[in-house]
Amino acid sequence: MKRGYAPIQYSLLSPDEAPLMFGVHHHRATQDHFDLRLECGSFAHSWVLPEGPSLYPKHVREAIRVKDHAKKCLGTEGRIPTGFRGAGPILLWDKGTYLPSLASNSSPEESIELGLQQGCLHLTFRGEKLLGAWLLVRRRTGWLFQKLRDAHASDLDVLRLDRSVLTGRQIGDL
Repeated sequence: MKRGYAPIQYSLLSPDEAPLMFGVHHHRATQDHFDLRLECGSFAHSWVLPEGPSLYPKHVREAIRVKDHAKKCLGTEGRIPTGFRGAGPILLWDKGTYLPSLASNSSPEESIELGLQQGCLHLTFRGEKLLGAWLLVRRRTGWLFQKLRDAHASDLDVLRLDRSVLTGRQIGDL
């Protein structure tokens, strides 16, 4: 028997119907990586993407769950000073709205919490670089982040689009 991740009915709404904000930061700290932040209530659930996102559905990326961040972190960019945890430049690589697949009679926030408990989040992004259907799934060793097949899937190396969506700068400029 196959393991099921969502034993309840889900429906997918457009991000226009109940938009939540997301941000993806390029963070050059001890290790160069990307941070995925998903607004949920008054905070942002967060994952580190060591390789960054890929628009190609066969490229499954590791996603390391980290502590939740303040919602204000979604749209910021700058530099964490030397001597502080995560010291280095942080560039706002992508931003936009997203919506999880909604569990029956649940708000988007409730659906996110249920998805986290079950270990599977189906998300629709409407960003400047990330668009369409994505999957965050928990495995024994951690989380995985994957673009699902849709009209926005591509073999384009999206990481080559390396400018900030906020300022147009590159990470070396910060």
